[in-house]
Amino acid sequence: MVQNFWIKFAIPDLMRLMIGLLLLDGKRLIISGLRAGKIASKINEPASAENLAVCPLLTPKIVLGDCILRGEPVDPKNKKYSKQVRHDPRANEKVSAYMGQLIKEKNLSSPEEVNALASEHIVGSSFDDLVLSGDTPIQQAQYKMYDAFAADTRKGRISLAKEALSICTDCADAYVLLAEEEANTYGEAIVLYRKGVEAGKKALGPEQLANGDHFWARLETRPYMRSLEGLAHCLWEIGEDDEATACWEELIRLNPNDNQGIRWRLALAYLTDERYADTKTLLAKFVGDITVCTVYTRAFVTYATEGNTVAAQTALKAANDLNPFVLPYFIGALELPDEIITQFAMGSEEEAINYVQEFGHLWSDEAINWFVNWFERKAAKKTFDDVFPDANQKGVVLNNVLDLNLLRKK
Repeated sequence: MVQNFWIKFAIPDLMRLMIGLLLLDGKRLIISGLRAGKIASKINEPASAENLAVCPLLTPKIVLGDCILRGEPVDPKNKKYSKQVRHDPRANEKVSAYMGQLIKEKNLSSPEEVNALASEHIVGSSFDDLVLSGDTPIQQAQYKMYDAFAADTRKGRISLAKEALSICTDCADAYVLLAEEEANTYGEAIVLYRKGVEAGKKALGPEQLANGDHFWARLETRPYMRSLEGLAHCLWEIGEDDEATACWEELIRLNPNDNQGIRWRLALAYLTDERYADTKTLLAKFVGDITVCTVYTRAFVTYATEGNTVAAQTALKAANDLNPFVLPYFIGALELPDEIITQFAMGSEEEAINYVQEFGHLWSDEAINWFVNWFERKAAKKTFDDVFPDANQKGVVLNNVLDLNLLRKK
């Protein structure tokens, strides 16, 4: 409970950037690679960059602005990194674990005391300066995993994960890392992720699993959630949609704030089965989410469930105002790249490309025509700068999109 207090309330200004990384472990701004529709896959088919998501078998890029928090994708056949593994945000959980240890040792109770402690012991310290002493085998194994996540070679990461399992076989994160680094097929990864899920259940116990209150804020829950997330991805890739969807629904139940970004994958699953009402209900829980994935999908499902209502038009306007690049790619006025976009900044053209690549096939022709008709009415009444308020740098190309004859042809 004291550790939760530190995570939620006692972060000084100097620490926000550092600690923010650990809270963003799963808050990915990429969903590239999620299977487009129902693609039949074999369980022992090698994973590839074309059909994997934020991934079990690749090390994805996670981009916030210009900051790359994770390594380059690797070829699962040879599993070689180019030079070194870039920063794995899961290693940052060691900071919070260390703070929890200090708070417990010193029996602190106020935010002021905790902030002073952080300034004294964390600011300016290196990763190796933070020495953790686990009271139980599962704690000791998890602390070993923080070192594994921080290791800069695949060999070192695998070795440390296996050391963690030698300390405690219920270390779910060890199975997660081995699924990422050693598995060469979906079948192999699924076996490891299932072991991680079972280990996480055993370590947490039924009482904790039944209670989703601030679940993600408790560090000991995260290995289980990462195992379940990885399992869901692999199941989705081999066509086990129902079980994958159930995994994602459970993750949202346990962590309604969705630090892992599960809502985007669950929305894709719902839309694939034309569960528009379920998608609408899901996204209604995240009113403040201003990612392209959420705002455009909200507009689509509002239209799909209500028709051309004021609410649907308002949602579409909000989406287009947020990122005007989606329609040009929808209708082919701008050409989608052959490669899957695996990194982007919020509000960028790349984010729009990512959305069309992943969700575009789920928009019905009727819905796209609705979008075009709405755009024509807006474009007929307003100037180019009004229609594309944040895209002047693309003026030449996007002026062509305003050619209504081109829109009608498409």
